[in-house]
Amino acid sequence: GHRVVALDQSPAMLAKLRERVAALPTAARDRAEVVTGDLCTFELRQTFDLVIAAFNVFEHLYTRGEVDACLRRVLAHLAPGGALAFDVQLPDLAWLIRDPIKRWAKTRFKDPSTGRAVFYSTNHDYDPVGQIALIRIYYDPIDGGPGRIVKLSQRKFFPAELEALVAHAGLTMVERFGDFSFGPLDAGSDSQVLVCEAAVPRRKTGG
Repeated sequence: GHRVVALDQSPAMLAKLRERVAALPTAARDRAEVVTGDLCTFELRQTFDLVIAAFNVFEHLYTRGEVDACLRRVLAHLAPGGALAFDVQLPDLAWLIRDPIKRWAKTRFKDPSTGRAVFYSTNHDYDPVGQIALIRIYYDPIDGGPGRIVKLSQRKFFPAELEALVAHAGLTMVERFGDFSFGPLDAGSDSQVLVCEAAVPRRKTGG
């Protein structure tokens, strides 16, 4: 098995992960390390053959400076020949311009945090300059009573822009897919899945 280092800065997420690691068989548990750190500033004093940032992690980097800082920290932690694999959503233009007042994606289910049957729905505002979606997730109890609203912000990345950001940070995109089954990226894709490596410095030519 591989040795794994997991990085997060959320105390709740870290606590949950440590619980899961503690429940692993001894051999697997001894290969897992959980670390508190910020995506833009982390320093682990070791390098890795593979760095994975899965399920839209980079959508929580809201400025170009934050994206660049994170990518450069990843680059500093890649072993020779190492790779970064990550995914973000492919922006859906129809979704971005939805009515921000209307409730969308209405679903009935049991809220895992309360055990109550609720109606789930969402809406959002989109800032086309910052490319940030301000999402509201509603949990309304079916039997009445006060609901709750969870707010979430996501930075949206367009494909050519994402390739340029990766290159600016010193990485080269070596593969790009439209899903986790290695399908092509096209207009029907929900995700952009990228595999990147350290860029090879250009050789200077004599003049």
